[in-house]
Amino acid sequence: MYGIVGVAMAVLLYFTRLADAGLDLVGMREIAADRAGAARVAQSVLGFRILLSLGLAVILAASALIWLPDPDGPVIAVFAITLIPVGVSTRFVHLGFENGGFSAMGRVAAEALILLLLLVLVHRPDDVLRVPLAQVLGYGAGAVLLAWWMREYGIPARPQLDWGVLRPLLRRSMHVVAAALLGLIAYNSDLIILRYTHGAEVAGYYAAAYMPLSLAINVGIAYRVSLLPALARLAPTPERQYSLYQTSIAHVFALVTPAAVAGMLLATAAIAFVFGDAYAPAGPVLQLLIWALPLAQLREPPTAALVAARREDRLLHQNAAGTMLNLVLNFTLIPRYGMIGAAIATTVTEAVRLALAFWFARLVGFRFASADRFWRVLLASVIMAAVLLVLRDAHFLVASIAGVLSYVVSLTLLGGITLRRGTMPELSV
Repeated sequence: MYGIVGVAMAVLLYFTRLADAGLDLVGMREIAADRAGAARVAQSVLGFRILLSLGLAVILAASALIWLPDPDGPVIAVFAITLIPVGVSTRFVHLGFENGGFSAMGRVAAEALILLLLLVLVHRPDDVLRVPLAQVLGYGAGAVLLAWWMREYGIPARPQLDWGVLRPLLRRSMHVVAAALLGLIAYNSDLIILRYTHGAEVAGYYAAAYMPLSLAINVGIAYRVSLLPALARLAPTPERQYSLYQTSIAHVFALVTPAAVAGMLLATAAIAFVFGDAYAPAGPVLQLLIWALPLAQLREPPTAALVAARREDRLLHQNAAGTMLNLVLNFTLIPRYGMIGAAIATTVTEAVRLALAFWFARLVGFRFASADRFWRVLLASVIMAAVLLVLRDAHFLVASIAGVLSYVVSLTLLGGITLRRGTMPELSV
């Protein structure tokens, strides 16, 4: 049943990107660049997305109930209702004003409510329909909070349709939507193919192995949407903009490299700790799949840079190439090698998309960071790996804590983390 839920959420993501209409990124950039016109942009985007999300929710729910078997159809039909909070969401307004606090509080409140409802309502496989119901209630509550907090900017959460505002936004956001849909094919088509070639149980194992990557991708998206308004605001001062871009690459590298190394070494123990011994087949898959994490996360700074430079078309080119490659690899490797083939296809695809992202960013003036900014992180990661190998028979939590501490201490001693009295530690890579 975990495989059924995983596939349902994979299908939902495609409709979520359509319901967003690419206006989260484009609308956020417009508000960051011109806050005087924020009200017209916010209200027009809100009105358009509410209508769009309602229509998409009806289409997805009806199609799932008509065409898909039980329990896939009913599960996807209830998940379809979560498209409505996507249309109502005003997260892009808060991030356009560079106020990540409201966005974060809204997301934390939504996820906390979902977690509480899952713990209270879901106890056995027969409770599967309560999983999407919890998400509907949680994300709905989060959307209401974000709309309420818009009053801080003097903008009433009053939807309207101003086509003079929407038309130019939609022309640019179409590239974002197309790129997002193609990116999703590269992101989760493997899970859907596994479901229908190897069964729901294999899909459940693969979904378990993919969970750390999904978590990291959400963190990466949060980082990108925080970085984008700052890059857009700094457009009149290119040197400061490029400096921020290069620093963001170094910072992301400092976080994702040790995560990938530790993830590979602790993959089997992590799966057993989180999911139990029954999910042991997911361990070797995670060891391969974890290397897609740094590749995917390092793509966030150049992606934000391309949107800030109004080159959303490059995102489309990048994801089109990655998707074509991914589909070829998936249909070649998955029927023969199953989950391992899917993990290889994902990792290779992410490497190609990363290379294209940096190349396209360079074409619009965003130079890659100096190699001197990476050696400390690499050396600290090697030291951490040595510690984890020594503790390979220790409990997962003990090994994890030791790994984090050894990396932080090593990076500090190497000068990658700066400590000053009276201030928080600061990454100085």
